[in-house]
Amino acid sequence: MHKKLVFLAVLFMSCFSIGQSTGTPAPRPSTDELLATGKTFYVVSDTIFAKKEELEKGLVRAWDFNKLGLQVTQRESDADFIVFVSRAKFQNNFPFTVTHRATRIVVYGGEVNSLIGTVPWKIGWRLVDRIKDARSVYAKTAAAPAGNSGAATPQPANAASLAPQP
Repeated sequence: MHKKLVFLAVLFMSCFSIGQSTGTPAPRPSTDELLATGKTFYVVSDTIFAKKEELEKGLVRAWDFNKLGLQVTQRESDADFIVFVSRAKFQNNFPFTVTHRATRIVVYGGEVNSLIGTVPWKIGWRLVDRIKDARSVYAKTAAAPAGNSGAATPQPANAASLAPQP
């Protein structure tokens, strides 16, 4: 009887330990990596002074938006990023954030000031510039050899370097 209780206790404990992971969690991607790899945007506007449709148009018409392969979608579930725009009360400042939808990491944010309806264009222009920067940084880090901790890479010897010096 005692052996059966011990066996059941061990079996019970092993059932709970199967689903537990003992490894370290995977590192979170950097904001540059997220911005460099994402391509689709969903726009949310919390103000009547910058309508969703105008913001979408501003993104699509931003310089190099299409050249970078970026798109605006009407469904949040299809988007890589959510662009949220609001307006500070009694001001002409429009704070905005860009959030990676899957990880909920805020990858970019800022504030534009506008009196004459240039908010969509300004946000689109800033976002495209930030994505260009992120892609160049990500390309450099992706091209760097893994495991290289900043030490100089040894160069192969050539005939001139092996020749005796006078």
